Amino acid sequence: MSALYLRPPISPGYCHSIYRDPHGSGWVVAQVANGVANEELARVFVAAPEMLAALKAIAQFIPSTSASDGGAAMYSENVKAADMVRAAIAKAEGKA
Repeated sequence: MSALYLRPPISPGYCHSIYRDPHGSGWVVAQVANGVANEELARVFVAAPEMLAALKAIAQFIPSTSASDGGAAMYSENVKAADMVRAAIAKAEGKA
C-alpha cells in the first residue's frame, strides 16, 4: 500500500482529507468528520501502512506458539502479545 497523507479538508464540516500523494492534489481516500476522536482515527488511518510494515518486520522475532493453545504459554504476556501481532496482520491483510 502506498503512503497516505493528511491535508486540510476539501469540504466544510471535516477536519482532514486523506490523500495518496503528499501535495493533496490527487486522489482523496477519505474525509474525516470534525471531532477529536475522528482526528485521532484519521491519524491512525494514515499511519496504518507503516504500522502493518512494522508488525510484519517484528513478526519473525515473536514466539511462534499461541496463547490460544493453552498450557503454560497461555499465561505468558509475550505470547499473548505475539497473538495480537499475528491477529492484527491477518486482519489488515483480510485473512481474519
